[in-house]
Amino acid sequence: MTTQPGNSLNLMRKLLLSALAVAATAASLPAQILHPSDPMPSFEVATIKPRPLFTVRLPGSGPAPASMPGEKAVTQMMFTGPATTKPAAPSDMLSLHVTSNMLIAMAYNLPLPTEGRVLGGPDWMKTDSYDIQAKIADALFQAMQKMPPDQSRQQRQFMEQSLLADRFKLKVHFETRDMPVYALVVAKGGPKLTPSKDGEPESIFVTGGAEGSELKATAAKLDNLARLLQMQPDTAGRMLVNQTGLTGTYNFTLKWSRDQSAGSDSGLPATSESPSFFTALQEQVGLRMVPTKAPMEVVVIDHIEHPTEN
Repeated sequence: MTTQPGNSLNLMRKLLLSALAVAATAASLPAQILHPSDPMPSFEVATIKPRPLFTVRLPGSGPAPASMPGEKAVTQMMFTGPATTKPAAPSDMLSLHVTSNMLIAMAYNLPLPTEGRVLGGPDWMKTDSYDIQAKIADALFQAMQKMPPDQSRQQRQFMEQSLLADRFKLKVHFETRDMPVYALVVAKGGPKLTPSKDGEPESIFVTGGAEGSELKATAAKLDNLARLLQMQPDTAGRMLVNQTGLTGTYNFTLKWSRDQSAGSDSGLPATSESPSFFTALQEQVGLRMVPTKAPMEVVVIDHIEHPTEN
């Protein structure tokens, strides 16, 4: 199937955002890998269908396609805390559109992007995407409803690990390696953050396009801010560890530019009003990112295959 460049770019964004929305609410910083348990739960039934609608560009494969003329700003990432309205009822169905690399990250509790945390394996892990529909057995689903949220989420992740082992024939081992990371620290002059009011729900979202981005936060914890900042292209896939020592919740806005020729398509101010990512972080919110190294556990792929037929 052939797709137009603009459609490919939009589809790629949707796939990444879908996976990020799932991972953003689950990971911690620095993310601790979820090791398999014994016994391992599994889905009652699962279907996996290839969905080769677009091509994902690998690092070093050349510049990514430019935004189409007139393209509107897109939401890149979102984290929302407890809602003020009644949450949706838990579902016994899992519905995903992901690459196997993304599924591995979710199953083993790793943040996206996974650069440096999932090692080895073939290139198609990052390029071939799949529609996955899986159902939890009724008895197991009922038991999960009585578990604390974290424990229930881990049961789903264990089932995803079982799915990877059964259908993708995945075999992995774990290692600890010193890896380049960024430490999020308070800049000279102190933080420029407004403490939130009691009862405000947590919300952090990033909007923007190729030229620049804007982050708006309400009642935000800095662990969650670090989680979203590390997903930005400006960090080049490095993990970001919160070392500010700030434990409160804060309101703030952060605007930055990615291109000196920024225009109006992103809906953000011109480049002259939007500094680079690292400058904006220090000038606007009084925080900075310091390159350093830290021991991080990684998942090493020993074996993986294209998924078996349904």
